Amino acid sequence: MEWIAPLIGTGYLLGWAAQANARSDAYKRWPRQRLLCASVAVVLLGFCFSEWVMHQAHGDYRWHMAQHVLIGMVAPLLLVCSAPGTLLLRALPVAIARRLVRCWHSRPLCWAWHPLPASVLHIGGMYLLYLTPLFTWGMAHPAGHVWLHLHFLLAGYLYCQAILGGPDRLPGTASRRTRGMWLWCSAGLHALLGKLMYAGPWPDGAGIASDSLRQGAMLMYYAGDLAELMLMVVFFATPHWAAAGRPIRRRAYGKVARWRSSPGCVGCRHGGPISDLPTSAASMSGRTASGDRAFRGPAG
Repeated sequence: MEWIAPLIGTGYLLGWAAQANARSDAYKRWPRQRLLCASVAVVLLGFCFSEWVMHQAHGDYRWHMAQHVLIGMVAPLLLVCSAPGTLLLRALPVAIARRLVRCWHSRPLCWAWHPLPASVLHIGGMYLLYLTPLFTWGMAHPAGHVWLHLHFLLAGYLYCQAILGGPDRLPGTASRRTRGMWLWCSAGLHALLGKLMYAGPWPDGAGIASDSLRQGAMLMYYAGDLAELMLMVVFFATPHWAAAGRPIRRRAYGKVARWRSSPGCVGCRHGGPISDLPTSAASMSGRTASGDRAFRGPAG
């Protein structure tokens, strides 16, 4: 699984280079903090998926739990903060970006970005893994071991995106109150799982010593709380993320509406909603006072 971190890092760098070269006058420079978040996430994933760490995690349950926290909670948070969706849409041609946005607006994906299914997949998957024989099966089969770590990463990313609601503005984002409620519930359920695993000790039947299981459960409890605290800090520090990309001014110019976009919008490459994009290149000239792209139709 050493290929996962280089693949994510290469894809992010290619997207950054493409958006920097394509119509650079129309965009602000990509924020350095997003590059930093992506870089730290790739380094963490590269460390967790290295052969030495994988070998340690397979033989020592405490190493497995540390790997679980980094892959399933810390790295996804950093990846979400790096805004890969916005970067992808900026790097793609307009026609392809429109098709991708239409796909994101499909009903199944709109439902998937809600905190309820994301929390069930993320937290519920942990209960299913550690309180059933699924953990023993996954550790005994190489394919199951790979799938286990991929699930940690993908479910963690979906959960962090659904809770934060940005900086990638995606359809189906719930209200701030709903996302905050699911954040507190998920943190409590994660802590409860750590206590259940310590009291068991769980997972049962894995052939792991009880002391090692309890030490791993303690690591999951305290390190998991620290990761949840990091998520809460980002959640309360960025209330504007979920509102990014919404139209804040609209004036009709014939058949074309004028929109002022937000830099964090993932609605399309140019900032506004996909359904209100102008059809001619001439109508896309002009900029707002803040430097973002504005759509202007013919006068009168």
